[in-house]
Amino acid sequence: MKGFPSNAEQARIDRDATREEITETLTALVHKLDVKSRANEAVGGSIDRASTKIADKVSPSAAMRFRQYAYAMRNHPFRVLAVIVALAVGIRLSLRLFG
Repeated sequence: MKGFPSNAEQARIDRDATREEITETLTALVHKLDVKSRANEAVGGSIDRASTKIADKVSPSAAMRFRQYAYAMRNHPFRVLAVIVALAVGIRLSLRLFG
């Protein structure tokens, strides 16, 4: 363990080093606890990888639409889910009435 600084200059150097260590620790902790941002980064990376794979197999406009829809799903999942459920219910009702 280091002893007590013998003069003011050593105390300032020690203080500055301690502040830097605390800042680095807090920055790492904040990043680790920000689960939502980390999840969004991971999803964004997955969308980019999937878009790249799809771009090799379909037209550029279809690949662009896929990317737009994927980001819309990420940004507004409940709205997209509500539309899908509404479509499923509509199809089910139409099959019942006309099928």
